[in-house]
Amino acid sequence: MTKFLTTSDSATFCTRSVETTNQRLAKRHLTTTKRPLTTSTTRTTSKRLLLRGAKLLFQYVIIIILIHHLPFSLNRNEHNEHNRNHNRNQLSSSPTVSNGDHKHHLSFRFFAQALQHTNLSPNVLPAPSFIKSMDSLNVRENTPVNEVIYTLEATIESDFAADVRILYDIEETQLFALEDRRSGRVRVAKQIDREQTGDSVSFLVIATPYLGSRPGAQTRLSITVYILDENDNAPKFERVVVGRQEYDQQALAHRIRLNVSEDTPANSTVVDLIEAVDPDTVSSNPLGALCLDCEPEFRLSPKTANSLNDRLEWSIVLVRPLVHIPRNNLRQLNVIVSDGKFNSSIEFEITIDDVQNR
Repeated sequence: MTKFLTTSDSATFCTRSVETTNQRLAKRHLTTTKRPLTTSTTRTTSKRLLLRGAKLLFQYVIIIILIHHLPFSLNRNEHNEHNRNHNRNQLSSSPTVSNGDHKHHLSFRFFAQALQHTNLSPNVLPAPSFIKSMDSLNVRENTPVNEVIYTLEATIESDFAADVRILYDIEETQLFALEDRRSGRVRVAKQIDREQTGDSVSFLVIATPYLGSRPGAQTRLSITVYILDENDNAPKFERVVVGRQEYDQQALAHRIRLNVSEDTPANSTVVDLIEAVDPDTVSSNPLGALCLDCEPEFRLSPKTANSLNDRLEWSIVLVRPLVHIPRNNLRQLNVIVSDGKFNSSIEFEITIDDVQNR
């Protein structure tokens, strides 16, 4: 059972206790003195009574303040004992000095139980709530390292809120870190590359309340931060297909060699597929390509429409019949792909075969 003592009841109880103490001390002095009271004796007794009363009143004022701020609960056995003593005192015809001493002793045990059962454990501090949690924040890739991008903020509803400090933590990511736990200022910890991290990053933000050195209940919140793309990568060739031969990215680092017969009909496809992609999604211009030294014999022909501006496929087509010329039977073609800011290229070496020498 939980018992709460109001401030008005406590004040009445303190006043009666002071009056009872003063009466008891005056009666004890009169019964132990055989000579009549003189003026000096009366003054000394009055000062002593005032000091005792003031001291007792001060003690009870302190306890009233504690009761007003700190709710408490009594042990069931102590509560039953208090009720039995209270009922016994109600049956008495007149209060006695010993009964007052018992009340005085019981009241101090009552308040001692209050102080004993009141502690600032973690249960006193509820979990804080995030006002600003960084969730759904947009962060541009290549944001300078150590730049502050956000400030976490949490609040707590408690009677001790004015004395509570909240410390913050970040877990499960290496991209972001805190300048310090108390300020909640979040900085970029390492270079952000959307092509490596993806379009978003998820991690935990944590808020822990402290009252003095004792922590309260934590709030752990999973959030997602979105990485905005920048045009910071050049387009790249993914694959090339010539007849039945397919070249991957590793092979495309070198020059691609092929043979074309001089009797190949015009409008024939010489290179079946050249596929290029742009890793960035925010390129200012559509992905485009051109072929150096293709004309007048060859032409770069698109195979698909570039609806998303980030992927293109081309082929190289023979425009007119070839003529084999000794010592001049090589053609160097250079295909360049561009996103408007960055370029990439691939080289083809075409050997024109002489039909008569077959």
